[in-house]
Amino acid sequence: METLTDRQPEYVQIEATDITDLYRYTKELFENNKRLAAQYGRLRNILDNIVEINHEKEIISAKMKIHDELGRSILTTKRHLTNQTLADNVPELIELWSGTIRGLEDFALSGKDTETSPEVELLKAAEMIGCRIRFEGDRPEDSGAALLLYALVRESLTNAVRHAGATLLNVAITPAERGYHVEITDNGTQTPPGFAENGSPAEGSGLRNLRRRLEQEGASLAVKYSGGGVALIAELPSEKNIQLA
Repeated sequence: METLTDRQPEYVQIEATDITDLYRYTKELFENNKRLAAQYGRLRNILDNIVEINHEKEIISAKMKIHDELGRSILTTKRHLTNQTLADNVPELIELWSGTIRGLEDFALSGKDTETSPEVELLKAAEMIGCRIRFEGDRPEDSGAALLLYALVRESLTNAVRHAGATLLNVAITPAERGYHVEITDNGTQTPPGFAENGSPAEGSGLRNLRRRLEQEGASLAVKYSGGGVALIAELPSEKNIQLA
């Protein structure tokens, strides 16, 4: 309301605005914002759980694969026992059961919880046998290379403590053209059995099986002894290069 004073008498001017539509639009906007906030909350929960969902799918797939491999190994062994052909097929059965055992080991190493991750478990195991593991460099991001890395560290830890009396294991990881370059050394003071003067090792079954597994995945392994400890040098391909190989 406004008073107009120009000449006598005075005039009073009153302006009115219909805000019915504005009020309705404001209310609709408020309700839409509430629905959007609820949808955003649900979307955020989905995004937070997507890793968990994918991990559960991987676990189911791994369980099915292990079940099939274990069943095939048992049936094959049973068939050879029934036909009395076990002695003639020992190499085949060893290879078959080795693959099954590798699958079980990989499944055991596939935990995602930081409290039960493969690295934490290895550190705990090393501490129990009087050895310390020191990691240097970024760990592989893809699960395939990570499993190969931890299998390599596990075998190195066993050999370093058992054969060289090591109390420290150094694991150096650096990026490479096709994936990751890994060099594992120890502070062992005892000469491991089977090493010739030129540093060439006579590999035991554990190291031999590890080499076979790495080569099957497109990786490589070299073992050297220089008088100051054993060095395991591996080239691990990334998941992208494994698929392209």
